[in-house]
Amino acid sequence: MNKNMFIKLVSAGAVMLIAVILLLLNVTVLAPERHKGEKTVALVIEYSDQTYEYRDLKTNAETVLELLKEYDKALELQLRTKPSQYGDMLIGLKNAEQNEAAGAYYTFTVGGEYATNGISTQPIDDGNEIKFSYGIATYDENWTQTSYTLAPSAGFVDSGVSGTYIAVWVCCGVGLAAGIGLLVYTLLDRKRKPKAQPKEEE
Repeated sequence: MNKNMFIKLVSAGAVMLIAVILLLLNVTVLAPERHKGEKTVALVIEYSDQTYEYRDLKTNAETVLELLKEYDKALELQLRTKPSQYGDMLIGLKNAEQNEAAGAYYTFTVGGEYATNGISTQPIDDGNEIKFSYGIATYDENWTQTSYTLAPSAGFVDSGVSGTYIAVWVCCGVGLAAGIGLLVYTLLDRKRKPKAQPKEEE
């Protein structure tokens, strides 16, 4: 084996090795979170301009807040809370924070019924749909709600799967294809080259 062919084979091996390392990184560190649990619930977040729906979420969370914290990263919830006398209070989701000046707040229902507790103490059961609505409520002099209007989100775009995760998969595919192609080309090129014939003695 000549030096040039050896370099080509080593290069092909190095490219494929790097691709395999990136592949392992993608299925471990960068892979989307996988959740397990005995409960299956749904999470809905609605604004006047868009609605996010997440179905078949697996969890063992006991409260709404535990569920939100568990899926904060995986669903890009951008959860923000602040302590209050009734426990943690939700003040932000999906880059949209409560706006006291405009009177825009989050309300939520569990199983179609308005929650009787805050997010830190509201229990959830298997099959529940937890629905958050971001809007402005108006009240009469007796503090009875007279109307409710959804407010717009802050323009957050749910990317779904991480862009880095997809990019690494693409790089893995290109790297493996390039390494295999170089390896095949080198081996075929070796077969095509005629062996040097020994000179006949005069």
